[in-house]
Amino acid sequence: MPDEIHAWSAELGLAPGALDGWRDADIAGAFARETGLPVTLYNDAAAACAAEMIAGHAITSRSALYIYLGTFIGGGVVIDGRLYRGEQGNAGAIGSMPTRPAGPGTPPGQLIHAASIFLLERELEAAGIDPTAALSAALADGSGEKADAIFDSWAEAACAELSRAVVSALSVIDFQEVVVDGFLPPSWRDRFTQRLTAAVDRFNRSGLKAAPVMAGSIGPMARVLGAAMLPLKARFSPDTDLLVRSGMARDLV
Repeated sequence: MPDEIHAWSAELGLAPGALDGWRDADIAGAFARETGLPVTLYNDAAAACAAEMIAGHAITSRSALYIYLGTFIGGGVVIDGRLYRGEQGNAGAIGSMPTRPAGPGTPPGQLIHAASIFLLERELEAAGIDPTAALSAALADGSGEKADAIFDSWAEAACAELSRAVVSALSVIDFQEVVVDGFLPPSWRDRFTQRLTAAVDRFNRSGLKAAPVMAGSIGPMARVLGAAMLPLKARFSPDTDLLVRSGMARDLV
């Protein structure tokens, strides 16, 4: 599940304080009591990163910044071939990175308000397009071109801010690659990745090594797949660390 979910009521179109009950909720404990089973709580975007590491083929380097475009943008961090969660579990919380103020005297926003799928869904819905159908590439009413134009406009604005976050992250950790996955259908994901590459290239990156931006290989199921795999690996693998798999190991999955 997303971290700090109680903080996002406005983004979900809810009244202020509507999610306050989640602030101190013991979700893992509640499920454990109801099911009698051990329960592990994991950030959803980090779980998606784990899925790419275990079953995907986009993360091949020992260090990677993984970006998941979900309802809220999130991410994962791979360092020395391992999924790094951070001392407080906040590693990869790219959605909380600050963005440029909208104008003089305006406080900075967060990347979650500039590059999350809920913004694209709102624009599609306002144009009379079913967001679920658009994001699953299932539009059958002739609105595909209109949806493409809305996507391109959203992607341009999102990549303008996300590219700044990517370059900032590269200046802190020497990532070898940047991987982008999420709710988007493959054609939109590829176009988003190309836009992000172009936006990153426009920055002055003197002193920084290049890190290619690539599309993830799993898509919308990445979070669920990672959530399913992580407890199995923790319970049955002789190596409890989650490592980037070798090419040979990937072929056997």
